[in-house]
Amino acid sequence: MQPSHPSFESADGFASPAVSVDRPEPGKTSTAVRVLAVVGGIVALLAGSILSLGMGLVALLGFGATALLWRARHARLTRRASWIGAVLAVGISFGGLVGWGMSQVPGGAVESMQQSMDQASREPPPPIVRQMQRLWPPNPRAQKRVDSITRSKPFLWWTMVTTFVIGSVLMGLMIGTPAWGCAMLIGYGLRGHWPMPPPVPRR
Repeated sequence: MQPSHPSFESADGFASPAVSVDRPEPGKTSTAVRVLAVVGGIVALLAGSILSLGMGLVALLGFGATALLWRARHARLTRRASWIGAVLAVGISFGGLVGWGMSQVPGGAVESMQQSMDQASREPPPPIVRQMQRLWPPNPRAQKRVDSITRSKPFLWWTMVTTFVIGSVLMGLMIGTPAWGCAMLIGYGLRGHWPMPPPVPRR
């Protein structure tokens, strides 16, 4: 049943139907915008993958793996879950590559760090450090304790693991987030609306 259009009464008393104006349906996206979104998302994703040595594609794989996991669990995939999957994929891959590179260091990474610190201690300090030492002379006993702590293997392991974890998380955020945005842009172009819309709040 079609809705009746309102009528307006003219000056002579006769009712004349109102002129209906066709308006575009809200929420529709034009074809040009969709094509531009797909092309722009693909170009940005490929450019970012080249600059990040393939990590952008790893984020896309993490996005897809999260979608498959949620589908196997018969759960509704959310934007937050897909973003976390992309970031984790990059962070774990980057951490694995760094860990493999550190395992290839001759003699071990910790021993290499100790040798570097010993070599640096034999060299004269920079001019600004020497000037600060003249203004505030260090306590030899306290300096010896600090050196023994900073060169110990537990401290070096703690520093290495902390730097490793923070670096992996930062790389995951810096590469995974833009790649996830490109994937969302491609999905917007293919579907005509943003993928995974948020649930409607209950009243």
